[in-house]
Amino acid sequence: MFATLRCLDQHDPTLVIWALLVCLASMAVGVHAYHRGATAAGPARTAWILLTGLVLGSGVWATHFIAMLGFQPGLRLSFDEPMTALSFLVALTGLAGGAGLAMTATGRARRLAGGALCGGSIAAMHFVGVSAMRLPALMIWRADLVVAAILIAAGLSALAFADLRRESGLRGRAASILLLAAAVCGLHFVGMGAVTLLPIADLEAAGRFTRGELARSVVAMVSMIVLAGCGMLLTHRLAHRSAFATLRSALNRAPIGLGYFDRNNLLQVWNATLADFARPYGLTLARGMSLSEIAERTAMDAKARQAARAVLDAVDDQVGEWVSPDTFSSPDGRFQSLKLTPAEDGGFLLIITDITEHVTVTEREIEARRLAEGASRAKSEFLANMSHEIRTPLNGILGMTQVMSREALDDDQRERLEIIGASGAALLEILNDVLDLSKIEAGRMELNEAAFDLEETVRLALAPYAPLAAEKDLSLTLAVDEAATGAWLGDAPRLRQILGNLVVNAVKFTDQGGVAVSVERREAGLRFIVADTGEGVSEADRARIFKAFTQADASATRRHGGTGLGLTISRSLAERMGGGLWLESREGEGATFGVDLPLIPLAEEPATAVVSPVVQAAPQGALRILAAEDNLVNQTVLQALLAPFEVELALAADGRQAVAAYQADPAIDLVLMDIQMPELNGLAAAQAIRAFEAAHGLAAVPIIAVTANAMPHQVETYFAAGMTGFVAKPLNLADLLAAIEQATSPKADAA
Repeated sequence: MFATLRCLDQHDPTLVIWALLVCLASMAVGVHAYHRGATAAGPARTAWILLTGLVLGSGVWATHFIAMLGFQPGLRLSFDEPMTALSFLVALTGLAGGAGLAMTATGRARRLAGGALCGGSIAAMHFVGVSAMRLPALMIWRADLVVAAILIAAGLSALAFADLRRESGLRGRAASILLLAAAVCGLHFVGMGAVTLLPIADLEAAGRFTRGELARSVVAMVSMIVLAGCGMLLTHRLAHRSAFATLRSALNRAPIGLGYFDRNNLLQVWNATLADFARPYGLTLARGMSLSEIAERTAMDAKARQAARAVLDAVDDQVGEWVSPDTFSSPDGRFQSLKLTPAEDGGFLLIITDITEHVTVTEREIEARRLAEGASRAKSEFLANMSHEIRTPLNGILGMTQVMSREALDDDQRERLEIIGASGAALLEILNDVLDLSKIEAGRMELNEAAFDLEETVRLALAPYAPLAAEKDLSLTLAVDEAATGAWLGDAPRLRQILGNLVVNAVKFTDQGGVAVSVERREAGLRFIVADTGEGVSEADRARIFKAFTQADASATRRHGGTGLGLTISRSLAERMGGGLWLESREGEGATFGVDLPLIPLAEEPATAVVSPVVQAAPQGALRILAAEDNLVNQTVLQALLAPFEVELALAADGRQAVAAYQADPAIDLVLMDIQMPELNGLAAAQAIRAFEAAHGLAAVPIIAVTANAMPHQVETYFAAGMTGFVAKPLNLADLLAAIEQATSPKADAA
């Protein structure tokens, strides 16, 4: 007794009072949480057990250390951090375990055991907490007071939980609160009275957790946990009291209309949204109103009456959950969908959702898609028309350039002619780039995979730019990894297009040094590298140069021309082929472009021949050719191109004349058919010729489309109409002769 009084005399009274208040408050919250857990089940009970242990454990721990802050032994006092933390953990786990044992107990004995476990945990926390003290003194314990303190804690805690049941009233819970507070405080002060401090002058305190730090930790933890516990309990209490009101309010605010109908199809409960949906029909919902009455008063026309009948049939047939396939429109111009969900008592829930925004968005999307498709068609038609209109005069320019190149010219004349030809070819290249970009953007770029010889294909891609490199005194080299040689499967023309764009850019932007092209075999295919010693690309321009119609130097004083489409098309083609195009460069130090393509190696030689430079070989033997062409310039070009060869050329000014000429003389060897012609276009003319042949049992004459309408989807229609070949305008004599040779060869005849 005297030891306990002496212990109290060593504590600051103010902090002792604060410890007592914290203890009472935390025990009150903990007991209330325990009571809520006793009335819960399943996961909810587990959550309440944890909350009870958290609140009680933190309260006990805080009570102890607030009192320890008030302990004034006259020596410098600090605390060991691990031991202090361990004491908190002991309090939490022990009190949660004891509270859980008592909460799940069905008899008084187990509640006593749970209470005793809580008391033992309080004692364990206390003595672990005391052992966390670090001060220059030796602690001497009185065993009798230690035992008495443990018995006080275990006994009073057991009594506190013994009669604490789910049906306990406020008085019973108040008694438990006081008993638990007495257990905590009694243990602390009797336990502190059991220790005697013997100062040792040379002993250094080893603790690093000072009283000030402990005070801040205690205040923060107590404030957070106790307030959180109180807040959760208060929220639960208020939510329990206003559960129905909250649910009703939430349902009224719901954006969907809800109505419950009993087994007799009579309306019993509904929310404000359903009432709002009914109001535009002049209908005020009332309890006991039948579903059929509501359906009759909201059906404004025959379609609505049919939809309402389907709803009533679904209810009568008890089909279970049912969604109406119809959309309902109200007099105020809004749209709703309807759903029925059966209830366990034989009734059902009517769910009406406002889908006006969805319908509006859908209609806008349909309209936007229609406009986009129209714009795409208009763009395609525009490009097709522009392609035709540009290719037609180009055919005159480039065709006559080829004709004049066969004549005897002096050096000045030949140079001027070459300039005309190069300018026309450049214009044709720009046109082809624009058409390629259009096909890429429209998703119409198709790949034609076939076997090809890699080294030969790459050399053909570089060959056109060797003269330009030589003119600038630049080296243009090719190195092919031995492992990469041989046959591969892929689109060789598109590969040549990619490499050609990269090489021409490298030569164009390099003034000294050269361009090196290399091919490496990789695990996933092939890597093509084009490296130059030119100007390089700045960091700011690296992303920009891959955009359409964009160049690194877009100023009025730029030294290099071009459309700015080459890199855009090359990257798109590489990605379309399953690979990618990348750039490494530093301004002033040249640029390295790389293309990685997942091409497939073939064990055998390529089955299809690589496109090689075409030798202008004249057709073997005199050929009788009928050419359908309405443009006088194009007629003149065609006559001039074929004049040196052994060809009998007959001209027709339109498709109707061409059909008549063939019907008059079916022994014609070949038909060159323009597409856009008056009276009868080339497609209809070809079909008429095929029909005439079928009717008279004639062999099919080769028909080659010779047209400026050269877009892929247009070419497909030519073959569908029965044509056997295609040559694009502007006419290239080598291409024209190759097509004629292929169409009239014995192999073609046999096919």
